Amino acid sequence: MEKVSLPTKTKIAGLMMIIFGIVIVPFSLIFFFGMAGLGYLSGEIYGYSMLFGLLGLFLIILPPFLFKMKRWACWFSGIILTILVIIFLQYFIWLLLHYSEAIDKGRVYLENLPFLIGVFVIIILFLVPLLLLLLDRKNFFKVAT
Repeated sequence: MEKVSLPTKTKIAGLMMIIFGIVIVPFSLIFFFGMAGLGYLSGEIYGYSMLFGLLGLFLIILPPFLFKMKRWACWFSGIILTILVIIFLQYFIWLLLHYSEAIDKGRVYLENLPFLIGVFVIIILFLVPLLLLLLDRKNFFKVAT
């Protein structure tokens, strides 16, 4: 019996998830401990930093199961990536509304523009592995156990 290989799109999505997880976890810890050191730790900051840390850990833990062709890992990875896209999309919309409100009042704060562009790039980066997983779902389920 010949061994069936993992689809290429799934491999790329898994590697991107590992890279994103490796980036997210330290940043959430730095953000958490940096804000705690400055005395700005509130429930919201604590919640978001722990949420991003947990989602980052899932992004590191899930791809090895995805590489072992487990169906549940494919679904769970899609859910985690969707949650991350939704969180950043909400932040993007909030920044966009805040930025457009400042333009309406005649005050243009250019310090918000890099955040707006950066959040948009992050959304696109998280959409890439999500779309790769969704587009290759049928091929993955043919070879997965």
